[in-house]
Amino acid sequence: MIGLFDSGVGGLSVLKELRAKAPNANILYFGDLAHAPYGPKTTEELVVLTIKAMTILRERGVSQFVAACNSVSVSVIQPIVSLFGEAPGHMIEMVGPAGRAVKHMNHGKILVIATEATVRSGLYERTFEQEGMQVEMLAVPELAFAIESGVAKEEIMRILVPVVTCCLDHKINTIVLGCTHYPLVKDFLNTMTQKGVSHPVSIVDPASAVTEEAIQQFDVTGSGTLTFLLSKDSETFRLYANKLFGDGHTIEILS
Repeated sequence: MIGLFDSGVGGLSVLKELRAKAPNANILYFGDLAHAPYGPKTTEELVVLTIKAMTILRERGVSQFVAACNSVSVSVIQPIVSLFGEAPGHMIEMVGPAGRAVKHMNHGKILVIATEATVRSGLYERTFEQEGMQVEMLAVPELAFAIESGVAKEEIMRILVPVVTCCLDHKINTIVLGCTHYPLVKDFLNTMTQKGVSHPVSIVDPASAVTEEAIQQFDVTGSGTLTFLLSKDSETFRLYANKLFGDGHTIEILS
C-alpha cells in the first residue's frame, strides 16, 4: 500500500496526479490538519510531526511513502529515512523530481515559490544551481494557510501579487510551485501572470514528476482503495476531497 502525508489539503494535488495515472493503487493519505500548515514550523517540530505521520501510516500497512509536502521534503526526509530504515525506492520526496523535470525543459530563469521552511532550507537553490539553472526563491507565507482555510478568490489573488511583481523584476520565465498547496490555485496564478507580465511565464507543478517516479518505483496494482486519515476534521478538506475524487473514498478522523 502507498501512503501519502501532508499537513492538509496540499498533498491532494499530488494524490490527484497519482490517482489519475495509477487508478488501481491502494492509497492511504494522512492529513495532519491539527498541525497545519507545516511551513512556519521549525525543523525540530517537523521531525516530530513526520515521525508521527509515518508511524500512523506504517501501522495501517503502508510500506511505500510519498512525502507530499515540500517543507518536510527539504527539512527532514534524510534523517527520517535513516531513522525508519526505509530502503531507497520506498520514499519519494518533492524536490528531486522537480529538479529533474525542470532540467529537461526550456526553462530560462526560474522562480521557486514556497513556504518559509522550504526557502530557509536552501535545498531547491542548491539542487537547481548544481544543474546550472538560474533560480530565485520567494516565500509566500500566507498562501498555504489561506488555501487550507478556503478563503475567497480575491484574498488568494492579493497574496499572489508579490509573485507577479517578482516575475517582472527578475524577468522570470518559469515558476516552480514549491508547495503542494499551490497547484490548487494554479489557475489564479496563471491568469495573473498572463495579465500582469509582458513575457510568457510557464508554471510547473512537481506533482506530475513525483507521480512518474512513484509509478516506476512503487507497487501500483490493487483494487484502487482510497482512505483519508485526518488528525482533525475540516470542511475545506472534505470539499476538496469530494471535488477531486468524488464518492470513491472514505474519511476517518483520528482521536
